[in-house]
Amino acid sequence: MGGVYCHGGGGIGAFTSDFTNRDSAITRFTLTNNDIFANKGVGVSVGNDGVPAITHNRIYGKHNAAIYVAGEKAQGTITDNEIYENKDGIVLREGACPHIERNTIRDQLRRGVVVCARGQGFLVDNTISGSKTFNVEVRGEKPKVVDVDKAEAELEKKKRLYAAMGLLVPLSKDGVTIAGLLTDESGKTCVSMRGNRIVGGGKGGVRLMEWAKGYMKLNQLIEASGPALLVESGADPEVDENTIAENASHGIHVLAGGMGRYANNKIHMNASAGFCIGAEACSDVRANDISENDGPGVLVEASANARVYGNTMHSNGGAGIEVAGEGTTQLRDNDVHSNKGAAGLVVCAAADVVVNENHVHENDGAGVLLLDGANPLLGKNRIISNGTEGVRCTGSAKGRLERNTIEGNGGAGLLAEPGSQPTIGENFVTNNGGEDGEAQPVVEAD
Repeated sequence: MGGVYCHGGGGIGAFTSDFTNRDSAITRFTLTNNDIFANKGVGVSVGNDGVPAITHNRIYGKHNAAIYVAGEKAQGTITDNEIYENKDGIVLREGACPHIERNTIRDQLRRGVVVCARGQGFLVDNTISGSKTFNVEVRGEKPKVVDVDKAEAELEKKKRLYAAMGLLVPLSKDGVTIAGLLTDESGKTCVSMRGNRIVGGGKGGVRLMEWAKGYMKLNQLIEASGPALLVESGADPEVDENTIAENASHGIHVLAGGMGRYANNKIHMNASAGFCIGAEACSDVRANDISENDGPGVLVEASANARVYGNTMHSNGGAGIEVAGEGTTQLRDNDVHSNKGAAGLVVCAAADVVVNENHVHENDGAGVLLLDGANPLLGKNRIISNGTEGVRCTGSAKGRLERNTIEGNGGAGLLAEPGSQPTIGENFVTNNGGEDGEAQPVVEAD
């Protein structure tokens, strides 16, 4: 069975029906200052009604899991432990929801923390590093499709049952705040992470697999060998105020069908794009600082449905924003400057793209580059002081330019190459010039 086995011991209602022993210090099992190593199964197993205090232990030596928490009402606190060189560090499943704080979880042979099969948990101020695959992995479950008539019948049945007891039907809640953290009362697999330092990872930092949920705030995700955060199909995280830096791939990579809301993060110095939004992904990206990445700041792949609002993209090796194919992307109120690619904003072969009220300035190349039949709507943007053209249209690009300010760019305000057909209306285009400092035409067509 392993090293230590705890079922019961301070569980909510573990011994009484009136909840009088709720998380009681008297009944709580405490495991402190032990060396737990080289057991055949797991280091510490916590099951139904287990609410132990596991603190200041050293758990190591290739356990299948250093700490395994599984079962309804399996909770407890896991604090200040050193967990290293196991197959997996901490595994949470089947309704478990412990509080995991200030642990050092390092050098696992597979994953640092695994959350699956309706497991939940709070990860606070831990250092999780050097796992061979991912430091944190969350595996969700695809929602069951319930017939509408059956769902209504179940609700009516529940109403009658609760009414007989003089109660109201409790409504499910997504995203409940508890002690400054978010949890999920819907029973979905979910993890809440705050203030953790997540370093390295052989394949990446944090992996949210299909249909997983996660709340991530004030974490550091650095130096992974893959993406810092990988979001797979159906996964739907809240990612706020994290630092994501110096990873060997994209900072955040949302795969096909991924979702989520990403706000107020600092994403910089990653080896590819700062933020990559995959095909058919539906992501909301707001108020992030995305800078000094080797590729584009934000890369939106073909068929993605992205909302990119109020971000700052600067000093990236590629474009500030690149839309690489057809989709329904909206780019609004972004500050795109000092990027080193072909343009501050690149739109390729996309028509249903809205580019509105952005400030695109001081990029090394053009302000906006439209390629390969791109036909976005560009409205009320400020395209100022870019290295070459304000807007360059090439490869049968069209584009509808309305009420933009195009000013002080190094080349023409608008350069339309052969085969391109932009539509221009009510723009303010002034003071654009060439390398010799002489004024060039407002609109130039080769």
